Amino acid sequence: MPPRNQTSIPTEDDEASLISSQSTRNKIESDRAKRIKDVRRRLEALYENRRARKAKLQKAEWTRLRLLNEKRHELEDQILNSMMLIESPDFCCLKIRKVAFVIQTLLNIIAIHILTHRTQNYYRALEMGTEIWFGGLVGRYP
Repeated sequence: MPPRNQTSIPTEDDEASLISSQSTRNKIESDRAKRIKDVRRRLEALYENRRARKAKLQKAEWTRLRLLNEKRHELEDQILNSMMLIESPDFCCLKIRKVAFVIQTLLNIIAIHILTHRTQNYYRALEMGTEIWFGGLVGRYP
């Protein structure tokens, strides 16, 4: 077996091939670095868009909560005012007047109902002078 020549100098083809493969490798690494930068830029843009959307949603939510809180305060004030009115001494007289007004209004409604929908029975009862039963009210008509 012939001895190997380990210190042999590469030929020009080998040198050209090494230079070519080195430039190809550099080009590939350069393209890869560009792609990495592009991907990072796109990811940063996506994250920024996500942060902006989240900030807008939070702002809208806080606005909605603020409006609900204002409405709650208004309702609490109305309840407190109503409680103060109920506890006042004048409310008792006001309440009695209101109940009397409601009773009078109901009696008027019943009378109108009698006059409009049951005129025949009403006039018959008037002619006979009998008592008539109308939903809990007894009336004697002469």
